[in-house]
Amino acid sequence: MRTYLVGGAVRDRLLGLEPGDRDHVVVGETQASMEAAGFKPVGRDFPVFLHPASGEEYALARTERKSGRGYRGFVVDADPSVTLEEDLGRRDFTINAIAQAEDGTLVDPYGGARDLDGQARARGVVVGRLEHRSVGVRADPVEVPAHHDRARRVRGIGAAQQPDHVRGLDLAQRRERHREADPLR
Repeated sequence: MRTYLVGGAVRDRLLGLEPGDRDHVVVGETQASMEAAGFKPVGRDFPVFLHPASGEEYALARTERKSGRGYRGFVVDADPSVTLEEDLGRRDFTINAIAQAEDGTLVDPYGGARDLDGQARARGVVVGRLEHRSVGVRADPVEVPAHHDRARRVRGIGAAQQPDHVRGLDLAQRRERHREADPLR
């Protein structure tokens, strides 16, 4: 079973903060294989499980496609073929689209660690660039205020941002930049 620590726990560690919740993503598994391994299913809208010993959340790697309005208007694909990079690509900001393998190796296909490293830090407040990652921002403009609210609530991220600091960068553009930077992809 290939599992990765993801999201805020990885971001907080990189910022030198004590991580709050520890969320994990599981690649290459199915609901049946997770249950057979003793994980307890708890997700209604997508496959999320509780670890049998730690009680931490483990979610199957998934993609999401906007299919309607609001928070429930998504089609979720949690097929075992969904890659870690595809799962990270659905997350709201680059700084939350970082994973850490069990051996400590970072998986950061969209440059979230670079975005954190390039930010000015003063008295525990990080002011810098946040790039929208999720399909919800592009497909449903009503989601934009919710994403800005989430950005303000991210521990360690200051709300004082210039207009160009929060950019609604299209996922396809970000992936294309990633491909250009690595000609072997």
